[in-house]
Formats: sequence, C-alpha cells, structure tokens
Amino acid sequence: MARIIIHLGTHKTGSTSFQQFMVEQAEWLRALGIEPYFEARAGAAPGPNAALVAHDLLRAEVVTSARLGGFVPAPSWRRLRATARHLRAILAAAGGRDLLISAEAFDFFRTGREQRALRIAFDGLAIVPVVAFREDSAWRRSWRAQMARNPHVSAADLADPACPLLAEWWFDRAAIRQFWQCVGPLVEVDYDAALAADGDVIPALLAAIGLPPPPAAAIWANRSPQAA
Repeated sequence: MARIIIHLGTHKTGSTSFQQFMVEQAEWLRALGIEPYFEARAGAAPGPNAALVAHDLLRAEVVTSARLGGFVPAPSWRRLRATARHLRAILAAAGGRDLLISAEAFDFFRTGREQRALRIAFDGLAIVPVVAFREDSAWRRSWRAQMARNPHVSAADLADPACPLLAEWWFDRAAIRQFWQCVGPLVEVDYDAALAADGDVIPALLAAIGLPPPPAAAIWANRSPQAA
C-alpha cells in the first residue's frame, strides 16, 4: 500500500530548492517508486508547493502570509472533502507509488483537528513526515527577513510584539515534533550539518525518505545565497 511522505520544511531550510528538484527529477523519482505531488487545481499556483493542500487542512485561526495575501481560500468541511477526493485521484493515477508532498505550511500543524484532517485527506494511509531544522537564531532571523519582504506585512506589524506572524509558537520545534510523531515516524534532517557535509540539503532529504543520492547532473538551487 502506498505511503504519504510529507516534507514540511521548516522555513528557509531548502524547501523551495527541494520542490524544484521534484520538478526537474520527477521521472527519476517515479522510477524509484515516488510520485511527486504537483498542484494543478483551480485557485492554486501550479507547481510542487502544496500550500493549498496544507491550508485546506490547517486550522482556520492561524494567520499565515498566504492567508493574509488572499492566496488560499478559507478552510471548510466542504474544501476538506474536495481535497480528499483530489488526493485520492492523484494516488489512483500514481499506480501504487508513494506520494511525496511538500509545503512549509505543514509545520504549522499543532492540534487534534489537523490530525483528523490528515486522516481524512489521505484516507488513512501511512504518513511519513520529514522535517529539516536549522540553528535556532538563523531560523528566526531568516523568518523575520522573509516577513519584512512580504507586501502584506508593514514595518508597524514587525515592530508590534503581538504580531501573529512573529509569535513564539512558530519556532517551537518540540511542538512540531510532538504533533508529527503522533501522525507517523518523524524523520529529521539537520540542515546545517547537511550543508557542511554536501553543500546542499537535498541529498540528506532524499536519504531521509530512503532514496539514493541524486543524479550527478542534478542542479541544486539551494547553493544560492538565498538559502542562507
């Protein structure tokens, strides 16, 4: 039976690079029994970032940059059921391959409500969550820099101690671990150690899901300064 491999970030740990790798090496992944998930539904940006799926499952009260920008609709029972049907169709077309799905918004999950939503969305299939963590101060610094570039976040927002996008809970790795360990066998990648060893996080992420090193011809965008 197929598994669901959920890559949940965290923020600024090479997620965009890994998603681009999923596009460039889709056939290589399929040959190894992995079906990369590409979003193609109306109302979503086409591509390997499953932000719409994640936000359909994420509790409504969480303020995210995607929700602030109006890039994702409000979650609802109707949307959850539609997402579950969509994912079942993807799995049926995958021919028994494991589904690899990636979105940073998955690391915002914390509650039993989201655990139930995951069971519904993935039809009770086994879930293998994979997370990359980086050094804490760099994580916080890069997140704040990302929010400073967000056109929907003002300088006054960033200076406000109550700004919901800068709340302490975003960086609670113990809570991330606790949630996902209840969902499946959580696999962790040390982003900083991966960069020191390979100059890139992608080989470590592939190893975390039981895959061999990437093709020698693969270009790893995570070498760019933006990944720091």
